Amino acid sequence: MVNIVRVSVSRHDPSCDASPRLELYQVPYFDHMDVIDVLRSIQEMFDPTLAFKYSCEEGKCGLCGVLVNGTPELACKRVVAPGEDLTIGPLPNFPLIKDLVVDREMYYTEQRALQDHVARPADGPCKPLPISSLDDLC
Repeated sequence: MVNIVRVSVSRHDPSCDASPRLELYQVPYFDHMDVIDVLRSIQEMFDPTLAFKYSCEEGKCGLCGVLVNGTPELACKRVVAPGEDLTIGPLPNFPLIKDLVVDREMYYTEQRALQDHVARPADGPCKPLPISSLDDLC
């Protein structure tokens, strides 16, 4: 018997849809499956128009962030259990581009602004402080 993962995915293109809708998919489960694998399976087997983003697949870049069952998760790190029911939606508090893709420019702008406030020595990059013993760390 093939294990199935039942997945409800939020679908919405603000340029042409009046409101978001949930579409249900049944995806065959395989060992060590993560949410990125689920989304790729949906795109390859059922609907090539499903929009989502990912890059590093190591949990470093954050590009694959989505809501999974109401909790913000990195899709590349969120492991799926056989027979699990998932509801996947876009991250809240970001403008929606399409389906699971959000506009992160606001986040990047805030990050750049914070970097501008980091104190740097006038003579160049920050230098590590010498540590003479482990006691100096406390």
